[in-house]
Order: sequence, then C-alpha cells, then structure tokens
Amino acid sequence: MAKKILFVTHVFPPAVDGGARLLSWFAWQLRRQGHEVEVWTSDARSSDDFLNPQAPRLERKTRWRGISVRRWRTWRYGRPIIRRLLGPVFLWLPCWIKNKPQVIISGPFPTLAPYYAWALAKLWGSRLVLVPCFHQGEAGFYRWRFWWLLRQADKIIALSRSEKILYSQRGVSKEKIAVLRANLAGDLMMAEKQAAQFLSPPAILFLGSQAAHKRIEWLLEAFWMMKKVATSEFSPENERIAKARLMIVGPKTLYSPIIRRKYRQLFNNNSNVQILGYVKEKRKIELLDRAWLLVNPSRGESLGIVFMEAWARKKPVIAADLPALREWIGNGGSLVKTKQALAKKMANYLARPGWAKKVGERGFAKLSRMKTDKNWWNFLWE
Repeated sequence: MAKKILFVTHVFPPAVDGGARLLSWFAWQLRRQGHEVEVWTSDARSSDDFLNPQAPRLERKTRWRGISVRRWRTWRYGRPIIRRLLGPVFLWLPCWIKNKPQVIISGPFPTLAPYYAWALAKLWGSRLVLVPCFHQGEAGFYRWRFWWLLRQADKIIALSRSEKILYSQRGVSKEKIAVLRANLAGDLMMAEKQAAQFLSPPAILFLGSQAAHKRIEWLLEAFWMMKKVATSEFSPENERIAKARLMIVGPKTLYSPIIRRKYRQLFNNNSNVQILGYVKEKRKIELLDRAWLLVNPSRGESLGIVFMEAWARKKPVIAADLPALREWIGNGGSLVKTKQALAKKMANYLARPGWAKKVGERGFAKLSRMKTDKNWWNFLWE
C-alpha cells in the first residue's frame, strides 16, 4: 500500500555532501516503489551557506527526479558558535498540511533537521525514521541530546554493524535498528568484462568536500613524503612514483583557504598537484577512470559513497582506519592510521599496477553483489 513520506534534511541535491546524497537515494528508491514522497529542506547548497548571508539561495519550490522539494528560507548568520549550537534555523515551518505523512525520514546528525522532524512527527502522529550517518571518529556526534533523540525514533537506519552496536550500547533498542547494505553507485558501474585503465603517468584521486575532517592536508603531506622518498633512489618503480599526480576534487568550504595554504607551502604551485573543486558527474567519471586509486583519509565517515564510486570503476581505495570502514573496505582497498603509512601504501599501489588492478576488481565484485533485499524496506513500516 502506497504511503505518504516526508523527508526532512538540512540540505538536499544539488548539495553533494554524503548525507544529502544518501537521503536523496532513499527518496528516489521509495518514489520508485510507488510511495508519495516530498522533501523539506533548506534553501542552502551546503552547510557553509548558513554562515554566509551573501550565499545564493536556492529556488523555494523545485522537483528532483519527479519528487517535490520545498526549500524553506533559513536564517543566515555569520558567527560559527551560533551555527554549532543551532544548525540551520528555518524561519517558518507550517504545522498543518493536507494529507499528513505517515512516515517522516530525517538526517543526518549533527544537524538540527532531525529535531524538526521529531517535533512534526509528534504533532502529526507520524512514524519517525532517523538516518544519523554517524561519524564514530568525531566528538560532535556524541552530544547527549543526539542519544536522547535516537531513543525517541521509531526506526533507525545504521550504515554499519559497528554503528548498530554503538547505539545498542547507549541504550537504544536493537529491534528498531537496521543496517543498510546497498550499492549507492549503481549509475557508475562498469561492464563486468570491461577492464579498468591504468594510464601513465599514474594519478591519485581525492573525492569529497574540502572540509576539515576530510584531512586533505594529511593527504598533501603524505603525497609530498612519497615523492621525496621516490626521488632519493633510482628504480623503475620509483621513477613512476616520482611522476605521479594528485587530483583533489570536491566543493570548496570555509576550510579551503587553509588547504590552499598547505598546498603552496609544500608544492609551490607544482602542476603535479591539482585542486579542481566541484566537477560535474561526467567529468568525475573521467577522473575516476584516469586515476590509479582513490584516497580519502577522512577522520569521520559513516559509509563513504566515494569508495563505492571508485569500486564501480574498478579502482582500489585507501581510507582511514575507522570502525565503519573496517567493515566496508575489506579486500577492496587498504586502511591507514598515520601519514607515513598513507605515503607508503600509495607508493605500493603505484609500484605494483597489477596488484592495484586486482584490488580494484575485488572492490567491483563486492559492489556487484551488494543488492538491497526487497524485504528490507518492510522494516520501515513494521
């Protein structure tokens, strides 16, 4: 039976952060199943826009893949402390609508959007489903009020077993938590028999926003260390590593000037390192195909859609050693704890292209098997 479902989130496509992309995937899947889906979100393209009164505002009413998207006007303020306390402040939210939703789905943490969703669910008697996208490595996710909100939810969608265990240890009932296993990069999947490219000179790709927790400075330092070692002693492998390129791709944030400063300090505008900013989907696929591997050393991830995108193009990945990523990465890549380990691991992939290809194919095979059980969606209505 078709249901009316409302999504409440701080940003939504064209925003490209992981939480927005995951919730848009959920909205699209439910729309395809015949449910009536609506999205309430902000008029901001990114969380940084809440700090910038001059940032352009997105159109109030739009449609995304046939889904109605209503963007409420937000209060834009310039003081970071207010943003940390309040998140996006919606100037007006109606408490009455026709055909009130049976289900409200909201996330991610640590934003204010799930609190709006909780209040509306209480007002309308709707079922509340939370998608926290919990970063186990970041202190901001461990505030007491988030644990309180999780206990109020009817259902919780976790993105790893370790996330589910964490919630249950904090007093959240296991019965209302389900772990999502799904291929979120289906549109990028190569043909089974199609071979990945490993062109010369080799390239390393970073995909993600230029946010502080992504640790792009870490990556820049590790790349510099790798090149320094490679140029100190001649060998065919070291010659290949010495010619390697680094491409940093993702939307700018308020943290971008700090990344640029580190780049100038280490590389003095060297053309082997490119900070490209946001690129469109077609260009992103071209860059994935051009790269030998994808690296994202973020200190806080709940899933990492970019790793799936790399696997979809049969490329290996390197990530930080985080609880959720230990489950996801497996034999499709490598985990590191230090900059030194990152430099060494990147060099290993570049020195052994056959191994890099094999690891990328393992990731592709893992992703190919990752299909969402049709019965999984029943969890939302039980």
